[in-house]
Amino acid sequence: MGSLGRFGVVAIMASACQTLARAQGPIATVAGDYRVRIEHASPPRVVVEADLQPADGVLLMATGGGIDHLPNQWATFVEGLRATDQRGRALTLESRGPEGWRIVTAHTGRVRLTYQVNLSFTTQPWPPGNEQAGMWLDSTLYMITKPLFVASTVEGPRRVVFSLPAGWRISTPWVPDPQSPGAFLAPTREELMENSVVAGRHREQRFERGPFTLTLALLGDLAAEGEVVAATLDAVARHVNRVFPQSPPARYLVTLFRAHQDDGESFTSSAAFTTATRPTRHNIMLWGNNLAHEVYHIWIGGPVRGSESGVFEWFDEGFTDYYADLALVQSGIIEPATFLRKAEKVLGRYTYWTVAPVFQRQSLFDASPRRGTNRFGVYDGGWAAAFCLDGLVQEASGNARALDDVMRSLHERFALLDHPFSREDFVSVASQAAGTSLADFFARHIAGVEPLPLEACLARAGLEGAFQRYAGELWIAPSEAPSAMQSAIFRRIVEGPPRGR
Repeated sequence: MGSLGRFGVVAIMASACQTLARAQGPIATVAGDYRVRIEHASPPRVVVEADLQPADGVLLMATGGGIDHLPNQWATFVEGLRATDQRGRALTLESRGPEGWRIVTAHTGRVRLTYQVNLSFTTQPWPPGNEQAGMWLDSTLYMITKPLFVASTVEGPRRVVFSLPAGWRISTPWVPDPQSPGAFLAPTREELMENSVVAGRHREQRFERGPFTLTLALLGDLAAEGEVVAATLDAVARHVNRVFPQSPPARYLVTLFRAHQDDGESFTSSAAFTTATRPTRHNIMLWGNNLAHEVYHIWIGGPVRGSESGVFEWFDEGFTDYYADLALVQSGIIEPATFLRKAEKVLGRYTYWTVAPVFQRQSLFDASPRRGTNRFGVYDGGWAAAFCLDGLVQEASGNARALDDVMRSLHERFALLDHPFSREDFVSVASQAAGTSLADFFARHIAGVEPLPLEACLARAGLEGAFQRYAGELWIAPSEAPSAMQSAIFRRIVEGPPRGR
């Protein structure tokens, strides 16, 4: 996702859950075998040996992601690349710029590659933020995998074996290879090349919640904060497992280290965060929300995604942020009063976006392609839409169902089949959960330009709001005499469903 924008490279978190599930069984053959030797230096020296089957002689590098300032992008850091056939005969390579290389020697069959990766960029500030590239910190290397692996276009899993200095450990988002002790399996090319790993003397904690395995890597002085961070992530993982109980097995790596600003970046099945302050329970709405947001992105904006590229950002980002806050409040990590303080900020910014002439009046769909400019509409507007729909579904269904049921249905009916949902699908699923048509609400307030009716949405949960829209300001207070339904809706938002549901 980009800078705290909110970590936008979540872009294509395709179907990590399904692909990881396919990697659980025995693997007879792999599309690529990699041996990554990391030698202790400052920065570490990395030597890669690969055995792979190229298609049409193409050798690929990952592209994009905070690298536009270098003409050859991630290929810039691959040095001494040499290719041979299985008999050791040298093969001639032709550069294709940032996209990689092509083998111009007439050849069929597998190819062996050797090369070094120059990690000098991990010892200095990276222009968009080091979480988007790499960091060498206190004998630990955080590294995105884009500059590490040269790959072929052939589909299939890749096997990776790491050779490390004495006393080091490796943290990855991949499954161990059941046939090769010490090896890992990346189930797809994207899982290999669009991820992150950590090697060194960092603190690692791992826990499992249902089919979800979460690994936490803490670098530098943040290792001392492991308990509060791990407890928060554990609570989030429990929450995700409740909302999406049918998820196939999934593994995810979260890395946290100190930097000059709070930031973060998501990859296919991993994420990295930087914090300028020590993570404590007092500032948990900053770093805790960021962590929960990225974990929820494994589902929302990943497999649970809309069918139109670029225009469902209000859902991908706003609903993800709403669920990040629900995970914190429903798990008891934050108090309901803190949740309402967040709601004041989010809904206030959204109302400013709806009235400020500079933003013009546009729908959430129309705002999505320019989510940086329209941040208050996309992120905050999406959060507001989720909050309103949560209350609407609860009220219409007599509190029998909530937004959780909408999300679960989208996951089970579309994501598990690797199908995106359409606008019509979204309206249909939400209406089924509510037990009444929500088409008018959707047409007016999400697909249309009429602002969300925030006073009514707050009242539905037994809350009153005092707005100054031109200033983006909102004050929320409990209603003096809420009805039983209003109280039940508020409790379900901040506490979660009653046990047994």
